[in-house]
Amino acid sequence: MGSWRSFASKSEALLKSNNIAKAQKKVRAGLEKHPNQANLLCIAIQAFRASDKRQESLEFAELLITHHPTNWEGYGRSAQDLVALKRFEEAQQHIQAGLKKLPNHPTLLNIANAVFLASGNREKALEYAKLLITHHPGIWDGYEHTAKDLIALKQFEDLERFGEWLKAKPIKEIFLESINDWIFTANLGQRALKDLDESCLPRKLQEFSEGREIFIPIGDCCLGAQFISDSGGRKFALPFDWLFIEPKQIKRIIKDDFQNFINPENLQSQYPRRQCGHTLYGNTNFFNHHDPSREPDRSAFSRRIERFKKLVSTFNSDIVYFNVRLEERHRDLVDLLDVLPSRSKILSFVFLGNGSHEKPTINDFGQDLLQIVFQCDNKNTKFAKKDLHPSGYTDGSFIHCPYSSAYAGSILNHILSHSQRHHR
Repeated sequence: MGSWRSFASKSEALLKSNNIAKAQKKVRAGLEKHPNQANLLCIAIQAFRASDKRQESLEFAELLITHHPTNWEGYGRSAQDLVALKRFEEAQQHIQAGLKKLPNHPTLLNIANAVFLASGNREKALEYAKLLITHHPGIWDGYEHTAKDLIALKQFEDLERFGEWLKAKPIKEIFLESINDWIFTANLGQRALKDLDESCLPRKLQEFSEGREIFIPIGDCCLGAQFISDSGGRKFALPFDWLFIEPKQIKRIIKDDFQNFINPENLQSQYPRRQCGHTLYGNTNFFNHHDPSREPDRSAFSRRIERFKKLVSTFNSDIVYFNVRLEERHRDLVDLLDVLPSRSKILSFVFLGNGSHEKPTINDFGQDLLQIVFQCDNKNTKFAKKDLHPSGYTDGSFIHCPYSSAYAGSILNHILSHSQRHHR
């Protein structure tokens, strides 16, 4: 009988080389020889997640809880899998059971925040963020989660008090600078809500969206999907999410029915980085966060393509296509409408950087295309500067500026909340 370490090392090597199916087979064989061995169960969770087989991953996580109740991974991974399976109440039960067994474990507190955030319970998510700060003050995540949760709950005064409280604490300067930026962003968001109330934007957006509640990102960068996700409107994973893609390329892809989109002959893998270029579209980072030349991304994109086709055929009059770009142009968006179903609408956000912060303005190009233009100073806070934000989220490029994102988020939230009221 081979040792469990032999099965573990071989399974991990297969995972590292992206031989997912073989890794799954190897770790299963190891568990047959060494039933419920903790390390092998952890590797099995990783292996089946790699191909997005969340139900199988969940089964191994639950075995880990049963046979190794003091191992945090069983509770944490099972909760994450249950969220992925949209079984939110069970996810909450699993993570709370883990925290009862392992009180204030830092990773479990982090996952608990994410679980309740995904469940739509931001107040409870905030409780776990505060526990993370209390028991693990040297970990950045607690401060970031607290700031984000307070912003989302529109508790602006509490956020300011949180920032003042931090100033008296022996906290890393970069953490404090970043929290101050979150406060600054929140104030911009608060001002954005006021601008919305005082301007014609609500009426324009209501007239334009006509109660539509399905939003499909269509380039030019990954922030389209990000804004929709942050605003609670991302219901589906779709093929153009997170891509560096132009409307003229999307038009070509739709016209040829996605035949060349993930054709291996056209893909330029950047492995081991999870990025991939495309020869037809001339962009080495076309898939900036995925590599559809390899599994599991290839299967994921196949599913996204079929989901897009079904959505467009079934709900073609209930869709807003959402575009984010860094220059004020619209002709290519008008051209894209030619291949979209009739009555399709495109909402475009344009971010013009390195100027003064101003209220957003509207360019109305008829009943099917509305463009909102933001003026902002992209370089005025630590949040926007390369390598200075401790979360590693920003890269110093234009779009990450909190001035513009505060307005964008408020506007999208307004559209989506109105759509939900409209359909009740």
